[in-house]
Amino acid sequence: MRSPLSGNGVRQMKRHTWPVLVAAVALLMAVQGCARQAERPCTLVAGSSGVSVGWHPNRFPDLRDATYELCVDRTCSTTTEDFSRRPLAQVSVDLPTTVGEARVKVHLTARREGASVPYLDESREATLTTMHPNGAACPPTLYRASLTLDPEKGLELP
Repeated sequence: MRSPLSGNGVRQMKRHTWPVLVAAVALLMAVQGCARQAERPCTLVAGSSGVSVGWHPNRFPDLRDATYELCVDRTCSTTTEDFSRRPLAQVSVDLPTTVGEARVKVHLTARREGASVPYLDESREATLTTMHPNGAACPPTLYRASLTLDPEKGLELP
């Protein structure tokens, strides 16, 4: 009686073993792939909670070298900049991440250089919305609002 490992028996065993081995490895990889999807790693996109106001500087030609103050409730940010050579301008205020989905008062003023009275004085309420830049299951959780400034309509929500 021949041993299955000698002569023609080896060839026969190899022919039958490879398909089974390949199928077992493929099944193992598929199971591991499904398990990895459930434990999907988080990306590392950072961000901050806050409010931003954007506008087209060419629509505000009188605001060269202005000082902008953007306040959200009692948190303010001041910027002095000439946005006239840019296609878009933006000022923003960072807020604590604990702010939540709150309704906030947004107040933007712009003073021309040397002026004591604001050239622009606009206010509006906005609601901060939840954002998850890395996915809902991953930190951070941010709260943001974005507004636009229009020369005729003032501060607008998108």
